[in-house]
Amino acid sequence: MQQVINLNSKENIKEFYQKNHIEHELFQFDDKLLMQAVNCDLAITRSGASTISELAYLNIPFVAIPYPYAKDNHQYYNAEFYEKNKSCWLIMQKDIHENNFTDLMIKIFQDQNEYSSKKNNLIKLNKENTWEKNKSKLIELINEN
Repeated sequence: MQQVINLNSKENIKEFYQKNHIEHELFQFDDKLLMQAVNCDLAITRSGASTISELAYLNIPFVAIPYPYAKDNHQYYNAEFYEKNKSCWLIMQKDIHENNFTDLMIKIFQDQNEYSSKKNNLIKLNKENTWEKNKSKLIELINEN
């Protein structure tokens, strides 16, 4: 499942998937994306805070490609948090070349241990960042002052 911006890119991407015998679904916009995302095993995404936090919440491992022109490079820092917690793969757009991206995809699909590790780390991260735990920390900080 991949969201595409326009018909030209949709046709090019469709051709790539078909040529490489990759099962796919392309769409332009879906306001119920999360309903479909629960059926995904992997996401390749920009690194907007909402997008990657929703993927993390759903325990869907992802390849983060931060939008290089985002204000204050915030998409990189969003993705870096998950990468430091060993919960995603992070690749910069300027570093993407057909061969290294293909190699990364092959590695992800062939190395089930790394994939499982990323998924388990997302699960742990979600358990660590529950509202109750964060509320307790906030109350603790308030009471210290």
